[in-house]
Amino acid sequence: MPPRIKLDFFYDIGSPYSYLAFEILLRYEQLWNLDLQLQPVLLGGVFKLTGNSSPAATQYKRAHMMNDISRVSQEFQIPFSPGPEFPGNTMQTMKMLRYLKDELSPAKFKEATRHYFKENFQVGTALSSPDFVASLPTDILPAADMEVALVKSKEKRISELMKAESTNLVETHGAFGFPWMVVHRSDGEVACYFGSDRFANMAWWLGPEYHWMGPVPVKSNL
Repeated sequence: MPPRIKLDFFYDIGSPYSYLAFEILLRYEQLWNLDLQLQPVLLGGVFKLTGNSSPAATQYKRAHMMNDISRVSQEFQIPFSPGPEFPGNTMQTMKMLRYLKDELSPAKFKEATRHYFKENFQVGTALSSPDFVASLPTDILPAADMEVALVKSKEKRISELMKAESTNLVETHGAFGFPWMVVHRSDGEVACYFGSDRFANMAWWLGPEYHWMGPVPVKSNL
């Protein structure tokens, strides 16, 4: 097994390329011995700080993006069927995830993240629906805890925390979009990667022990 690698994965549940990258990381988590640290950050906050904007905001970029994601998701063998509100407003869901990050175990938080990605890009539930945020299965978050989370996630401190983390991400790592990955090599070197199509280069940079075997390295039930 290769040396342990810390990878900070910054994402927004509304970013389709974050969804694709997340699924690939799950497939390589054990193969590359990844210490996968999930970092939910509001993409809109990063856009505001950098002056960037979503490809979905312009007609031609949106059309190309949808065609591109359709092709890539088939190559990656990841179902992709967004709802009619795409890209939608992820504010409340991201606040929920940021609250849950400090409340759940890493394993359960990973499940929560994956659930919301699937709810958005496989089930296609409208982000504006109250059912979206509250849709976590009870084996991830019991009903009583969900009631508390729905209140706590709307507190001002969560908004302030998310704003501070967006600012730190931009100022420290130069992020301008998602997914944004900060990879810590075993020799102390750090590299940042943007997008869902840089894993081959990441493997090269990490070293010969980290083999890139394509987007579907082994048959998986993921």
